[in-house]
Amino acid sequence: MQKDIRNRPSLRHDDILELNFIRSPGGYFYRRHYRAGLRSHIMEVLKREDWEQEEKGVIRDKLMWFPRARPLKMLRLFRTRFNNRDDAEEELRRVKVILSYLVNGFGFSPCVTTRTRPLPTYPKGQLI
Repeated sequence: MQKDIRNRPSLRHDDILELNFIRSPGGYFYRRHYRAGLRSHIMEVLKREDWEQEEKGVIRDKLMWFPRARPLKMLRLFRTRFNNRDDAEEELRRVKVILSYLVNGFGFSPCVTTRTRPLPTYPKGQLI
């Protein structure tokens, strides 16, 4: 019996290809994103050519370069099984709120706080 994909600690490219909504063999490579966490698996969707250049390298100006493949899309697989579509949309709203506080960039505005008093200055060499 195959283990449920939501309960796995991490996913690989082959695990993603086993899903019923992913076309196999496609022109894409799936790599785990570094921000994958407790709520979901996040995978980078890369062009296969870009991924191969990152793995094998490219010779430019007599030097070997390993350019980082930039993701075309991001695939998020939630670990929770939702009862209906409304529950899934509510979870997406929560994730977007969390991202608005944590992520700088990615289309979300960061939480900006202003200081009401200036930072203290200490004489040079004084221990705190």
